[in-house]
Amino acid sequence: MSGFSLIELLTTLCVLSLSCAVGIQSYAEYHQQQRHKLAAQQVYSTILATSNLAYAKHRSLWLHIQSATDTQHTLLISASNSPLPALTQITLEDVTLTATDASIRFDGAKGIAMGNGSIVIGGSSDSQLKVIYHQISGRIRICSTGSESLGYAAC
Repeated sequence: MSGFSLIELLTTLCVLSLSCAVGIQSYAEYHQQQRHKLAAQQVYSTILATSNLAYAKHRSLWLHIQSATDTQHTLLISASNSPLPALTQITLEDVTLTATDASIRFDGAKGIAMGNGSIVIGGSSDSQLKVIYHQISGRIRICSTGSESLGYAAC
């Protein structure tokens, strides 16, 4: 007789189910980290685009951050301190976003953000990314709040 015994089949099924459980959890964590990374890059690009647009138009622009829920946010570029009417609108979903200011003003003469601040993306502290902007240097950068993670250096 050839073939597999019931114990061998059950053992194989147990090993496969454990491997799948670990793999699914790892994939879910990876997917969430990539979502945070994409959101940080979108915030960074929006800040940079607002800076460049303010400089090109030689007028002050504002970037407004509005939150519909804890995980759904909208970035609005407008020509006034009021978010409406918006010149451009970007929606971020399935990420937690915390900003030091609800609105960031960009100077039309230099195109730099007026003030210093940051926007933190992510829920748990081990996978948070931070987009930082500085008035004096005009620098905008992405960094990791903890140790180096997701390809970004620690803040």
